[in-house]
Amino acid sequence: MAQQQIYEKTKFVSYDKLKVISLTNVIVQDCYSIIRKQKMPYIEIKTNVQVQDHKKFIKELSTYSAAALNKPISYICVSLQDNLSMLFNDSDEPTYIAGVTSIGLDSATKTKMSKELGEWLEKELKASNDRGYIFYYGVDPANVGYKGSLIGQLI
Repeated sequence: MAQQQIYEKTKFVSYDKLKVISLTNVIVQDCYSIIRKQKMPYIEIKTNVQVQDHKKFIKELSTYSAAALNKPISYICVSLQDNLSMLFNDSDEPTYIAGVTSIGLDSATKTKMSKELGEWLEKELKASNDRGYIFYYGVDPANVGYKGSLIGQLI
């Protein structure tokens, strides 16, 4: 019955054609939703604080980011540049610049991430959340390379 309703709404000429088009649409929609859902984020941190254990910091940042963004850790990429010469508000007290680059960042995700990442950085770097910026960069899937292709070509 549901197939008949779909058929009537789309007004395709034949049922076989409908099956092929429906299957193609489902595959494309599923692939697109998986890619959009995963968002393939990259988080970078720059700070004037000297981080004692880089491996521990980036591992925790990766784990934290996966949880904050509700994404599998296998898609998370992070980097750290520490002990940089930086001033914020004409002070060299602990400060940071964070960048979150991802496909399909929405306002709710950015708001949540701003709060949670700011709190995490305050705890880890001892830099209060008014001593740094978090920049969000939304990217088009056609501008992200992955596994020898472009995400936009996989959609």
